[in-house]
Amino acid sequence: MNFIKYITVFFFASVLFTSCENEPLDGSIIPDNGTGGGTSTGYYLKVTKDGVAKQWSTVQALNSTPLNSIIITGADNSSSMTLVVHDVYKIGTGVYNLSWAEKSCVYTEGTNIFSSDYSDFNTSAGNITITELNQTNKTIKGTFNFIGKNQAMTATKVFTKGEFYLKYTLQ
Repeated sequence: MNFIKYITVFFFASVLFTSCENEPLDGSIIPDNGTGGGTSTGYYLKVTKDGVAKQWSTVQALNSTPLNSIIITGADNSSSMTLVVHDVYKIGTGVYNLSWAEKSCVYTEGTNIFSSDYSDFNTSAGNITITELNQTNKTIKGTFNFIGKNQAMTATKVFTKGEFYLKYTLQ
């Protein structure tokens, strides 16, 4: 079951990075996050992993309307982070406690995968908080934290101070 979930997450991540249109960004509409941590477009996905700050150079978000879900992905040459929130428009802004296969975080570094959904069907005590969901500008902003475990459940990574601000694409 856990393997199927990982395949689903990677499928959505691959759709994100292959199906989105390239469009010019207007910096006057989407400002930097004000902390100096945003990219030149003002969009970002960053986290502190085991006490070390990490920010991805390529970030995208997908609003899958058939699934009523938001999928946020960041990637670079060595790692990636994927956040998934199903039924986002039923609640809108607010705190989404992580729950098996519906609200999850997955961090990949090389061949190592650390997930908020554990192979014993338990879930990290973390959450994803959506602080802004602007359907006019198609932007989403929020925070997240979790304890990721590898599939064998022999190693953990602690993810704190996670933040994102992205323009999403409707799918």
